[in-house]
Amino acid sequence: MVVGETLPAAAHALAAAINETLGNAGATAVYSEPIAARPVEGPETLAALVASLRAGRVDLLIVSGVNPVYDAPAELGLAAALAGSQALRVHHGLHADETAELCQWHVPAAHDLESWGDARAYDGTISFVQPLIRAALVMERLVLVVPKRWLRLCGNPSM
Repeated sequence: MVVGETLPAAAHALAAAINETLGNAGATAVYSEPIAARPVEGPETLAALVASLRAGRVDLLIVSGVNPVYDAPAELGLAAALAGSQALRVHHGLHADETAELCQWHVPAAHDLESWGDARAYDGTISFVQPLIRAALVMERLVLVVPKRWLRLCGNPSM
């Protein structure tokens, strides 16, 4: 039995008691703490990456699902740092965007409508993701599959 988050604590306690009586607790009804939203790291982290790129301390940079060249503050100079970097730069995304243009490789990503997966909402609710179009059955370009294949190609057979 599941009750909505807007119901009072008494309704949640009643649902928990019913689930316990039916033997659902721990089987079909699993209780978990909500995920505490972590604040996204700010420009300081990106500035540290830019400094590392300029200093040559980055050997491999994989950018997946974001376009920091477009989104980052211009004063950070990310585009110039990427263009001048000797690192192997791989972009994994839906489109060949501004960041992809400054990378040596662009790996096309599967659209969310092509993907299998799971998710957890801010309140701790666990959900499953099912593809809406048939192309997902191939599963060649999913963000979780691609890095494993790269590692396998680089000689890490455990991946």
